[in-house]
Amino acid sequence: LARTNLNLLLTLDALLEDFHGRGIRVVADLVVNHVGYGARLTRTRPGWFHDGRTSCQDDPRRCSLAGLPDLAQEREEVAAYLDAYSARFVRRFPFDGVRMDTVKHVPASYFAERWIPTVRAERDLWLVGELLDGSGYDPFVPYVEAGFDGLFDFPLHGAMLDAFARGGSLNGVASRVQEYVDRFGIAAARRKSQLLDNHDVPRFLQASEGRPEAERVAGYRLALATLFTVPGIPQLYYGDELGFTGEWPENRRDMPAWAFDPEARGGAGREGVVGDPGETFALTRELIALRRALPALRRAAVAIGRREL
Repeated sequence: LARTNLNLLLTLDALLEDFHGRGIRVVADLVVNHVGYGARLTRTRPGWFHDGRTSCQDDPRRCSLAGLPDLAQEREEVAAYLDAYSARFVRRFPFDGVRMDTVKHVPASYFAERWIPTVRAERDLWLVGELLDGSGYDPFVPYVEAGFDGLFDFPLHGAMLDAFARGGSLNGVASRVQEYVDRFGIAAARRKSQLLDNHDVPRFLQASEGRPEAERVAGYRLALATLFTVPGIPQLYYGDELGFTGEWPENRRDMPAWAFDPEARGGAGREGVVGDPGETFALTRELIALRRALPALRRAAVAIGRREL
């Protein structure tokens, strides 16, 4: 086991060195809300966990999410353990950022007073929080104030689904973009992350099922263009660049072998894909190149509504 762990560490070291040599920044996924099913800590420190009987609707910060053992960050020994673990992790590996899982199930005060100061004392990392809540931006406030650089913009995700997948009005998209800028400022808006898909939601194209193929493709291309051009950091979930569709568990299916072959990538009619994946791939590359070429899409002053910001 020790030899296996050592090999894994060396492999991760080599992977990070290779990525950094290519100019690629690497964001690590960390979790302080819970541990895995059957984790040793549940046996050695059973008092460190909430009892799991609380509904997530009643108290999202003390509930057992999907039955996962829920850590009690309000206990000093638990907070100290998580702080020390996180500090060792970011000290040992030169990650460039952290994607913090399930932030809404952890008290914002823990992040503000403990975790964020701890990891930032080790290195200046980009910190993005996963707050899976499309209801609006009120839940964002305590986590933005806690010090996260950004959160995943699920309210905008819902507006984009309505507009581009279901044929609704673009007003909802524009309103969400404007609301984020008004509430948090343009600098914060450029640091949050927008997305079409992730592993916890059905694929974006699933929402357009039943519409004509041409409309689904056109709507999806507009969604991709919006992803890369509104204020914020675009997140591509694997398969977005090919037009994958499907609900769970298909939203987590493996990348097919043909996806890695430029010659095999073209052509419509593939199962689980809407449109020509080669054309969608080419469009995604064009949008990435456009974002790189135009500083206004990344960090310069931009016009929002009728105001120059």
